[in-house]
Order: sequence, then C-alpha cells, then structure tokens
Amino acid sequence: MTSRVAVVTGAARGIGAATARGLLADGCTVVGVDVLPPSEDALPDTNDAGRFERSICDVSDEVAVAELMADVADRHGRLDVLANVAGRVLVRPLAETTWEDYRRTVDVNLGGTFLMSGAARS
Repeated sequence: MTSRVAVVTGAARGIGAATARGLLADGCTVVGVDVLPPSEDALPDTNDAGRFERSICDVSDEVAVAELMADVADRHGRLDVLANVAGRVLVRPLAETTWEDYRRTVDVNLGGTFLMSGAARS
C-alpha cells in the first residue's frame, strides 16, 4: 500500500515539527515546509528519514507556493493531507509595531493558508 502524502507548513520547529512527526508516525510521507532551517526537534527519527523531505518555501509568496505544490505533485502524484501550521508571532507593543510588521504577519498567517489551500485544490 502506498502511504499518504502530507505537506506540513511551519515544519522547522514547534507545532509544525510536532505535526510532521505525528504524520510520520501515522505512516505518511511528509514534505516539511518552512523558511527557516529545522531545529533539533524537527528532525525525524532515523527510521522515518526516507519518508520525510524538507522544502524551503515562503508560504506568503504565490509563485513559490505554486512551484512547491507542482513539485509535490510531480514527485508524489498526489496530496492527501495539508497541514497549514506556518505562522508568524509578533510580540511587541503596538506603538513599536510597524505597518510592515503587521502586513508580514497577515501575509504569512492568513495569506499563506489561503495560497497553500488554493494550490492544494489544483
């Protein structure tokens, strides 16, 4: 039986890394997507290394997302699971937050989910 194919955004650390590990444990082939290099907690167990792939992608970049999803389709022939976990957390007083800080947060947190979900449907 062929394993399910999953794409997990924000897979370099935290909740995204945990989601990727959980899907690996469930038998999925996982494409872990992030703009950051993976932290130690994101590295798969050596038994899962053959089913875990890393991909660098800014989920707020429409062209990069389209290229990523086309690559997943070319290599795996399908997508069974999409976990939109990528997110940007900005912790600072409003008076110190710039419009660019705000826009980048919205572009990643909302725009990334929109773009990845749209590309997954195609």
